[in-house]
Amino acid sequence: MKLPPRDASAYCRSPDPSKSGLLIYGGDPLRIADLKEKAALALAGPDGKDEMRLVRIDADEVRRHPDSLHVALKSQSFFAGQRVVVVEAASDAISAAIRAAMEERDEGDASLILTAGTLRPASKLRKLFEGHSNAYSLAVYPNPPSQQDISQEIAAAGITRTSRAAMSDLHALGRSMSPQAFRLLLEKIAVYKSSDGDAELLPEDVEACASGSSEIALDELIQAVADQRSADVGPAIRHLSEQGFNPVTMCIAAQRTFRNIYLVASDPGGPQAGLGRLRPPALGPRREIMLRHARRWGKLGAEHALLELYDADSALRSDVPVPALAAVERAMMRIALKRT
Repeated sequence: MKLPPRDASAYCRSPDPSKSGLLIYGGDPLRIADLKEKAALALAGPDGKDEMRLVRIDADEVRRHPDSLHVALKSQSFFAGQRVVVVEAASDAISAAIRAAMEERDEGDASLILTAGTLRPASKLRKLFEGHSNAYSLAVYPNPPSQQDISQEIAAAGITRTSRAAMSDLHALGRSMSPQAFRLLLEKIAVYKSSDGDAELLPEDVEACASGSSEIALDELIQAVADQRSADVGPAIRHLSEQGFNPVTMCIAAQRTFRNIYLVASDPGGPQAGLGRLRPPALGPRREIMLRHARRWGKLGAEHALLELYDADSALRSDVPVPALAAVERAMMRIALKRT
């Protein structure tokens, strides 16, 4: 049977243990891996691996030894609870072994979860699961998670009190990050807010957790350049150098910022529309800062800044020795001093 893609997250969070199997396939390997882990842990429980109720078999092992899948499905654990067998990177080459194992599956045997890449409609695996009365076939393609999926992840992390702006930032991050990275971020936010009691989650909290320490350290320099505070550029570069940041890292960070400024300023729908298309999104106070910079520099000004930074980056990466720190400082000073 086919499982509708809209039901993918909900089903994998609470799969039916009476079903013989679940095939998850498609062109989004990160989401496939995420759904596979959700389904496997939901069936076997968090201690399934330690209690030998969660078994992983490589598809090549099944191809070389077809009976290995049958044995895995029939084997019993010393511990009570649902058992699960996961086969990754499955293909039509093992479809006969899978069909035989599923036909011999009895009540109480392990549930089977398969993952595969893109499968054609004529695929034997697809036909087996789509035509099976007690198994599901789930197609997964590179689409961003729905608002419902993101909201479920936020709730599962224990984040219950959020401001509207913070929730908007979380949804923007959920659409731009891999499921695993987004889940780790939510765990970080939950720990970060654990000592605040019932205090509401604010955009500043989201930004503090989403920004890496290196990004925060570089921000002083990039903001000085974008705000055209030329007197602050030199001291910021020297301060970063003393902290161990190399000139190439500073140049790349500036390129990334001015590339975003260019995208926002040049959007046909205006800066607000451009801001909504940024990936990763600008969060909290950074949204207003990015809008201010887009209006200050405009499309042509941002393009000029990018050309300066590309020239500096090329010089740094060339075979000709150059005073790297001085080259970066000159490029950023020229940008900061440009009339906009």
